[in-house]
Amino acid sequence: MKALRIHRPRRAGLNLMLWCVLLLPWLAWGHVQISGTRVIYPANAREVTLELTNKGSTPSLVQVWIDAGDRRIRPGAEALPFLVTPPITRIEAQRGQSLRLAYVGQGLPQDRESVFWLNVLEVPPSVKSTQAGQNLVQLAFRSRIKMFYRPSGLPGNVERSARQLSWRLIRQGSGYALRASNPSLYHVSISNLELQATASKRYSNSSGGMVAPGGSFDFPLEQLSGAVHAKTVTFYWLNDYGAREVGQFVFN
Repeated sequence: MKALRIHRPRRAGLNLMLWCVLLLPWLAWGHVQISGTRVIYPANAREVTLELTNKGSTPSLVQVWIDAGDRRIRPGAEALPFLVTPPITRIEAQRGQSLRLAYVGQGLPQDRESVFWLNVLEVPPSVKSTQAGQNLVQLAFRSRIKMFYRPSGLPGNVERSARQLSWRLIRQGSGYALRASNPSLYHVSISNLELQATASKRYSNSSGGMVAPGGSFDFPLEQLSGAVHAKTVTFYWLNDYGAREVGQFVFN
C-alpha cells in the first residue's frame, strides 16, 4: 500500500517544512483491504469478482481503476478492454463491497498471458480539527495489485514457468546483475533472490521483479563487484495465490 506522492520543496525550505510536518498530528488511514494480492482473469470467464473490506471505524470513499503498467496515468486515460463496477463507491465501517471485473474488448494476445494493474484508491473522509488553530494532514492511500489475463487452453502453468527460467550473471555498470530469461507463456513474479558465489559468500536482491513471457529481467546484486564465479541462485517466486515458493538454478 502506497501513500500519494508529496512533491519535495526546494532544499532551502526543506528543513523548515520537515519540522512543521513533524509537529502536525497525522491521520493515518489505509483501512480498506483487498481480498487477494493478485487477480487471475481466465479468458473464458464472464466476469471476476473481488472483495473490498473496510476494517476501519469510519466510512471510506474508494475509487477503482485498471492501468497497463504506468502508475502515473490518471484513471480513465487509457483505453483498456476491462470494465470495473463500481468505479467509485462508499464503504461503511466494518462492511464490504464486491467489485466486478469484466473483459469487454478484443485484441489481447491469446498465445500468452497479459498483465494489467488494479488500483484501489482510498480517500479518507473530511475531519474537522478538535482544537482551535490546529492543522491536520490527511493522506489518501492507493493499493496496486497485478491482474493477469490468462487465455483459454494456454499450455503449462506458473510453477512450470518458474522452473524453466534460465539465469545468467552479467556486468551492469560497475557491478553485476542476474538476468532471468523466461521461455514460457506465463509471467513469473520474483520477490527476492540470492546468489551463492562461494561456500561463504552470498549476494542478494531484495527488490524483486517480474519476468514477462518470452522476455528477460535484470536483478542487480548488492555489494557484488570484481571477479566472481556464480554457483547457484536461489529465488523466491509468487504463485497464483500470492504465496511465496522457492526455486533454484545451478550454473554450469
